[in-house]
Amino acid sequence: MLVHSDRGSQYVSERYQNLLSDNEFVYSMSRKGNCWDNAQQLAEAA
Repeated sequence: MLVHSDRGSQYVSERYQNLLSDNEFVYSMSRKGNCWDNAQQLAEAA
């Protein structure tokens, strides 16, 4: 499963990153100030 988020502190925390990795999630995060940079990847994953 693909998980996409912004760069909020709760999403970049080591604990959250480990939780995703431990459960085999694919993680996608926007670049700072660019909420659209992963739009194509999300469309392809749907």
